[in-house]
Amino acid sequence: MRHAMKLDAVAVMLTGSVVGLVCEAPAAAEPPAAAKAPSKPTECTTKERSDVLQDMKQTVLKVAPPRIASLDQAIKPGGPLAGWRLAHLHAVLAGAGGVAIDNASAHTKFPQPQILLYAPASGLDGSHGPYTLIGWGYFVPYQEGDSAPQQRCVGEDEWLVHEAGWHTMDGGMTLTPGATAEPPHPPGNRYFWHPRVWDLHVWLTESGVPKISDANPSAPEGGMVLPRDAFFHVVDGRRYPPRTASR
Repeated sequence: MRHAMKLDAVAVMLTGSVVGLVCEAPAAAEPPAAAKAPSKPTECTTKERSDVLQDMKQTVLKVAPPRIASLDQAIKPGGPLAGWRLAHLHAVLAGAGGVAIDNASAHTKFPQPQILLYAPASGLDGSHGPYTLIGWGYFVPYQEGDSAPQQRCVGEDEWLVHEAGWHTMDGGMTLTPGATAEPPHPPGNRYFWHPRVWDLHVWLTESGVPKISDANPSAPEGGMVLPRDAFFHVVDGRRYPPRTASR
């Protein structure tokens, strides 16, 4: 069953966010995913797609400063990002190249973002600024059996499912596959838990036209590696792994 995008419901289901597309080796018990998600082109022309992406960017730039001296200060009351939080603390996420902050409790609607990605000037040390905006993301509540959300000029295959799990105090994640209610927490290392959500990642580019991509095409090597299956595609009822970013 396909559904329209309802981002105002995100706050009810989601209490956290994450972006990062480099994952650990699979555990032996994990079911294998199919090799590659099939492409599902939209009916939009190249110009129409570009216009939609530019509109996304302009909306994001109204709420997200392009540069920030300190994320810690920015998210405090009275700061330019008050109400946002460090989704993986100060970890720079592998495959993203930035520190993720989220506002899942703010009841925002598309095209307002629920995730912002900021790259620290210090490379892989996310605890020191200044920071530069490199991308953003959107969350939509996930229901088992649903197809990906419908959004103009965005392909069904471009949406990811972000697996349920605990964000941990080291900036990583412990998955709770398919859990729909908060399970017992891991001892001593929990930050917060969230259920599965649909997840779309958008990145700024040198061309000026944003790019939808699982991972950041310009991400440096290294960073916090999340568990395998933290992200996956579901297309035509089949599960596929994330795509490698193309530059």
